[in-house]
Amino acid sequence: MPDTAGEDNSHGSLDSAGLYRLYQSGRYGLKAAQLAPIANTILDVMRLGDRHYAGRLDGTTGAGNSKDTNYLRSGYLFTALFQPSAYYTMMSDAGIQDGSNASRIDAFSRFLAVKAARAAGGVKQK
Repeated sequence: MPDTAGEDNSHGSLDSAGLYRLYQSGRYGLKAAQLAPIANTILDVMRLGDRHYAGRLDGTTGAGNSKDTNYLRSGYLFTALFQPSAYYTMMSDAGIQDGSNASRIDAFSRFLAVKAARAAGGVKQK
């Protein structure tokens, strides 16, 4: 029986990271404009407040992988490249803050990848 509750936060993070890799490869015809709505969904639907995210992509919360979190999952950090104004909010909500130590290696490594991409000029409109 298919899940009718909607995509959960955990799997959405993995999907977002995968879509970014597909986009980055340039082989699948994905455009930056197609990925920007993912960042908008994270900020406008899933983000319930500072460092508080819904457990599902539709803004609702359940149990298990659908439980709300007090941080942004690291797979979503790549979407900051498609919504540059969200960069600092997303990094902070993932636990990356000026003058602090990162406690999650996944978030830190993806932060470095996004930071490097921004330094190289951000995303190219493919």
